[in-house]
Amino acid sequence: MRRLFIGIKGRLEENQRGEGVTLSQVRLLHEVRSKSDVSAATLARSCFVTPQSMQSLLTRAEREGWIMRSKSQRNGRILTTSLTPAGEAVLQRAENAMAAIEADVWQDVKLSEIRQINETLKICLKRFNADETHPDKA
Repeated sequence: MRRLFIGIKGRLEENQRGEGVTLSQVRLLHEVRSKSDVSAATLARSCFVTPQSMQSLLTRAEREGWIMRSKSQRNGRILTTSLTPAGEAVLQRAENAMAAIEADVWQDVKLSEIRQINETLKICLKRFNADETHPDKA
């Protein structure tokens, strides 16, 4: 699994390098799209980076015109982030690249086998997440 993940990640990184975008930036754009009225701290946790790194990612994304930042409607002290059409276009190209890579990787695998793999992984993740919430079981 690790080799597969690293291989797919490497292909996507190579593709995105040609676009002038890092995978961290793509992850940021994805998180911004999927969560509304979200703070930089929340984005940092979702993207598995430090708050300092997130500020750097947000600064570049804002400078490139991929995101807009504004005061939260819930809390005026918090800046929230939303995707611009330019950010949506960057994210869509990354998602298209990922779909092409996945299609290539899974080309000779039957759909029923892919579904079985997904179900098996869901079971494992559910167990893993349960163990994380109960440290005495880990």
